[in-house]
Amino acid sequence: MKDDDNRMKHPRKHGIDISTIRSERSARDSARQTVLTERQSERFKLPETPGYYIPFQGYGATNLSALPVAATGLMIAPVHKDVTLLLWTMLFYSPVAQSGVNLWTFNLINDALGVMATRTSIAAVVAGTWTKLPPISIFTNDGLIAETSKYIYMDAAPTGAPGSCSLATSVYAV
Repeated sequence: MKDDDNRMKHPRKHGIDISTIRSERSARDSARQTVLTERQSERFKLPETPGYYIPFQGYGATNLSALPVAATGLMIAPVHKDVTLLLWTMLFYSPVAQSGVNLWTFNLINDALGVMATRTSIAAVVAGTWTKLPPISIFTNDGLIAETSKYIYMDAAPTGAPGSCSLATSVYAV
């Protein structure tokens, strides 16, 4: 950089034309801008993954009361092509402690195949906090759902007096 300054101050002394120095600086600035642009665009790239999350839509109440009947079709998601379910995740909240006597049972159901997976709310649920239930990766029919299916949905059934609950769920598929 210091050589450039000396050459710029006394270009004829060094036998260099001022326009040459300016074009060199312009090329360097352009290269620097290209590197900065590439670095910024890297931050916004999505990770490459073969799968995707199937978005569920609340269908009916997503805040459950402890009723003696099952809540059918609690959350629903369309199926638009052949998919294989890989992972079912859930966040669960209840103001009441869950136990082997008082709990919620959730089923992931396909309209054509029936129940594909079942889970309960007793896995380390602390009253009054959001709890990430362990993911489920074992499904009936190896998780394969044909394009002829229309949807998958989740239902819930209380056992005992588990209290109300709130939840969020997603299914990862390929």
